[in-house]
Amino acid sequence: MSGIFNSTPYELFSQDLDVAVKWISSLGVSYEKTRIGEYKRAIDVLLEVYKSKDLDKTKSEFVRLITALFEASDLVAIHKGLSGPYDTKIKEHIKKYAKGPSDYRKETASTSSNLARNIAFELILASKIVSANMELDFTIKTDIATKFDRRSILFECKRPQSKGKLEANIKDAFKQLEKNTKILHVPVTEE
Repeated sequence: MSGIFNSTPYELFSQDLDVAVKWISSLGVSYEKTRIGEYKRAIDVLLEVYKSKDLDKTKSEFVRLITALFEASDLVAIHKGLSGPYDTKIKEHIKKYAKGPSDYRKETASTSSNLARNIAFELILASKIVSANMELDFTIKTDIATKFDRRSILFECKRPQSKGKLEANIKDAFKQLEKNTKILHVPVTEE
């Protein structure tokens, strides 16, 4: 099956990250002391160890580098999908996205330390919607909304924190959609 995995040279990825970082700076986010700054520094280290073929440093920095690659990939995708026409609409989301611990293992689902990655989940989905040539609709009170075939499509994003919470997350999302959009339940009748 082709198209399942994409490959990007480290140098090109670093360039894409530089552009994304400049973009979030233009939105008023001082990223240097945030998790985004950590990812930028880690990707710089990755380029250094890749070019020098320093296996000892690669091994000692491995978890940091893998985490940065994963997380920075989200930022690059968000930038490519949403920068420009949506800047003013997502500015506050980007500010929240930059916060939180740099290592996902240090977030706690019961606190707001997972908010940044929850916001990233929303922004990634929004960028996928835009890449499918659908416009985002910010007038509807939900995590993400778009229109397709003259109908509104609403999303409540629930980032899975554990397998056991999946069903509860689905129920919670449905309740939010029901409450926020005041969905009318009309019984179906047979004629």
